[in-house]
Amino acid sequence: EDPTFSRFLRDLGLGGMFAMVSVDQNRRKVRRSGVVARIEVVDVDSEGGPLDPTAVAFSVVGRKRCRVVGPSEGMVARVGRWRRCYHPDGEGAALGWGDERFVDAPTGTDDAEQEEGQSQGGLEKIPSNVWTNISVDCVLDRDDSVALDHDVLERAQALLPLLDKWVELASDQDTYDNIDVVASTRRIKGKPGLCVDPDRLLRGVLADLGERPPPSRPTDLAFWGAALINPLPALGVAPEIRGRVLEAENACRRLEILEWG
Repeated sequence: EDPTFSRFLRDLGLGGMFAMVSVDQNRRKVRRSGVVARIEVVDVDSEGGPLDPTAVAFSVVGRKRCRVVGPSEGMVARVGRWRRCYHPDGEGAALGWGDERFVDAPTGTDDAEQEEGQSQGGLEKIPSNVWTNISVDCVLDRDDSVALDHDVLERAQALLPLLDKWVELASDQDTYDNIDVVASTRRIKGKPGLCVDPDRLLRGVLADLGERPPPSRPTDLAFWGAALINPLPALGVAPEIRGRVLEAENACRRLEILEWG
């Protein structure tokens, strides 16, 4: 029910696309890597009138990987982010557009130069509830289209029973009777029981994800696994790895991150 987000989705409309990235909490900067998301469902509640939507029911689907365009070091760009400073009463996080610092690109990355007007140089006077454009490059996953290293295939194959076991344990309510099992969705911290039904949640996630990619497609397998253990709605039993998997430079590293998660 964020009015700025509601207007943003209304403006883009059904079939509209936008880039979604995450924040590296350790470095306190925005990640460059993300996904291009397409609006599959949008139902705007316009009680305040067509120009002032109050809430929106929506569904977005990630279509392809992308990377925000900009200088390799010291990049600043105007992007949307949920922050307390954008809330009119300062009582919670609200969406707003403003200058954000981005993580530096890996050494050796040939990144495009930032476009004029994309950084903090000429957009200061635009209100924070008005969105602006930013350039992204779509990333092609070549790892799965070339001859794969034997070690990569072995690592991917070894992950399959681990993923099966994770689903078995994470779906079972009895798992959470052990208060040593970390879960952010517990009804009461340090007590048995969750405020969500893990079996129902994960059955829905698996249905949305579709068939699990085979080890011969390790990049797709890593993305599939990351979406599984970091589901939406959140289950809170695994560390957040989706941003790290998107940033990883190759299939082997993506599989390592998934195994760690």
